[in-house]
Amino acid sequence: MAFLGKDTIRFAVVGSAAFLVDSAILALLVHAEGWNPFAARLASMSVATLCA
Repeated sequence: MAFLGKDTIRFAVVGSAAFLVDSAILALLVHAEGWNPFAARLASMSVATLCA
């Protein structure tokens, strides 16, 4: 992994974490809470952006 810079690795880790948070919240809101998918996407993206 020496060929990848520290910034590239950090980008991948933060992006992966944000994706996991977004996916988990979206699935929870749509399937468990019965939210509209568009409203749930807005909420999940907002939380994922703040967490990353």
